[in-house]
Amino acid sequence: MVLASSKLLQYLLCILAFTGSHQLYSMQLEQGPFRINDESRLDGLSIDKGFYRLKIDPKVDIEDVSIQLNRDRVQIDPFLTTTIWDHPEPVWFLLEIEYQANIPRPIIFEHRFSYTDGISLYHLNKDMAVTDQLTLGDRFPSHQQAIAYRNPMFPATLQPGLNQFLIRIETRAPVHANLSVWDPELVPDMIRKEYLALGLLFGFGLVMSAFNFLLATRFRNATYYLYVGYILLFLTVQ
Repeated sequence: MVLASSKLLQYLLCILAFTGSHQLYSMQLEQGPFRINDESRLDGLSIDKGFYRLKIDPKVDIEDVSIQLNRDRVQIDPFLTTTIWDHPEPVWFLLEIEYQANIPRPIIFEHRFSYTDGISLYHLNKDMAVTDQLTLGDRFPSHQQAIAYRNPMFPATLQPGLNQFLIRIETRAPVHANLSVWDPELVPDMIRKEYLALGLLFGFGLVMSAFNFLLATRFRNATYYLYVGYILLFLTVQ
């Protein structure tokens, strides 16, 4: 019985390993520009294709990167994960979006990770020259943001055909390249709903903290003080 169970477990592990490798291989085959047409619903749509990590000196500036890209001197690898652990130096990415329409379309990129020291977005033209750029992150004052929000948001305009963006991420935390794209008309309503939900969460937490503090002073029990500290720490981290 034990031997049969062991064999069954081995078969299951082999199936899982094959499935995982097949999915990885499929991702490599399917890796290509992220496609948007004029009817796409851009309501926080996660960008899951078109990300390439550049094998380049992380300390070079944007002009050197664009020149090397234009001369095909940069090695490009599909970026199959959204997180790079233990990477203290800046990381460069190339993002390709194919816009299948005849007129330009304004969009907003959201970087879904708040704890980033600096993230820069550069829009390239067909000659790999920078046409627009914006840098956001924890190192920059919030009033410099075009959109007041807890996550970095980058306004941009998609042109018909292939659009290329260079992204530079620098942070002491793990590097997260997690972008989503929004229709500008939907962003204010999204921010309003999210801040309302966060307000209810923080309000409930403060009420619970005050209630447990009153219990702690009434019953002289250290457990309530610990619970108050836990709630305040949770709200601070959020």
